[in-house]
Amino acid sequence: MNDYSATSAWPESFEILLRRAVPDWADGTAIRPDAQLLNGGLDSLAAAGLINDIEEDFGVVFDEDLSDPRLLTTAGYLWSVTSRLLARRPPDVAEDSPAG
Repeated sequence: MNDYSATSAWPESFEILLRRAVPDWADGTAIRPDAQLLNGGLDSLAAAGLINDIEEDFGVVFDEDLSDPRLLTTAGYLWSVTSRLLARRPPDVAEDSPAG
């Protein structure tokens, strides 16, 4: 199984979504890939909203990834799963997203 905790830089649109969902990051503090989402104040309602926003903004669907207990552990892991889903999209969908 791949470890998606190591990640490349994410797009600004992803960081904006993180800042909206995680109260401790709203002030513009640098978000490191190993930053813990729950330690930053992410609650279950905000987590559901964050997943929904990522799906809408990036044109991905988490489906089976929602059962991954690591999905909402760190910013880097969440981005790595998102970027893996982005890579699996058909080319015509990828061109329409903010990360594409």
